[in-house]
Amino acid sequence: MVRRGPVKKKPSSNCQKKPSTAKPLKRPAAYASKGKMGQCHLKGTAAEDVSEAENLDAGSGGSTEIIQPPPQLELRSEADIQEKTSRTESSSSLTRKLNVLCLHGFSMNGETMREKCQPWETHCADIADFHYPSAPNVADAKDVLVAKELDLPLHSNMRRWASTWKPSKDFIEAYVNKEIACDVDVVLGFSQGACITMKIINEKWTCPHLQNIKAAVFVASPPFAASPLKKELPTLHIIGSADDISEKDESLEVAAKFHEPTILEHPGGHMDFPLAAK
Repeated sequence: MVRRGPVKKKPSSNCQKKPSTAKPLKRPAAYASKGKMGQCHLKGTAAEDVSEAENLDAGSGGSTEIIQPPPQLELRSEADIQEKTSRTESSSSLTRKLNVLCLHGFSMNGETMREKCQPWETHCADIADFHYPSAPNVADAKDVLVAKELDLPLHSNMRRWASTWKPSKDFIEAYVNKEIACDVDVVLGFSQGACITMKIINEKWTCPHLQNIKAAVFVASPPFAASPLKKELPTLHIIGSADDISEKDESLEVAAKFHEPTILEHPGGHMDFPLAAK
């Protein structure tokens, strides 16, 4: 399901919520306790209203379903989006390819993120270069236990982003200056990487290569308190209806922080990267 336009926020109420029959999320005790392995308190940002972001993490989905939207949302079929993309590409006079900075999730690394994004990268090869940094923090024994509890893939080079913003900020700036050495146009973040994406687009960078970000993509985004300073920034939000780590409603709340988000809902789970997102 693809939706464009503002996302209507749920009104607050003193009424009690009805008991939910939904399948419980796979969130370990560490996640609920807001500890090191759970929510990631990314402190130390340049903007006062950018507070904390969540930490949890972890994309090849099935077909997408187009349903009737609420009045305030405009749904686009996959064919409509492809047609618009083709028109845009043919009329574009880019002097260089777009640079897409891709940020992996908890327990992943740059290479495993590349594997997930490969169909997207191949589809966009004529207009964009994708870049995949590995977070500087190596997963410790507690991280491995959390990954097991969440049924995340285990491998020998598991990484995570720091629980405070400055180490990640310094690392990303150094990576962009050395490995890209050109303007970053799009930031794409998966799960924990989606939290870092929000921090990047809110930061008042002195690095010139990070000052002209034109769009952002949030994949399986967990909830976080930070709100975008540029609410008009074009964004794509990829949400799995069967995601049992980042709940659908929470990812929609992230989308609602932007003025005109594009939402792609697919039937897959947390680790599914739908081909329709191309």
